[in-house]
Amino acid sequence: GGRAMTLVKSARTLKEGRLVSSIVAELPLSSPVTVPRHYADCIITEYGFAHIKNMTRQQRAEALIEIAHPEFRDELRARAKEIFYPKGDW
Repeated sequence: GGRAMTLVKSARTLKEGRLVSSIVAELPLSSPVTVPRHYADCIITEYGFAHIKNMTRQQRAEALIEIAHPEFRDELRARAKEIFYPKGDW
């Protein structure tokens, strides 16, 4: 009856000083997935909390964008639209 909580920094700084989002639209091909979708319950960043259990992929994307670093939210929204509505039907 417990909850799976995953804590993530919303962004990290690379060695060359560039800020990159920890929340991404898609994983690169062949990336290992350590927490399957059906186990993910609550994701927490310094910008909030997203309870994503039992959500559709689109709902999960929206919830995760809301807790992403503000600098990357517009980019993530644009990419989500491309993924979920490839013909521009939004």
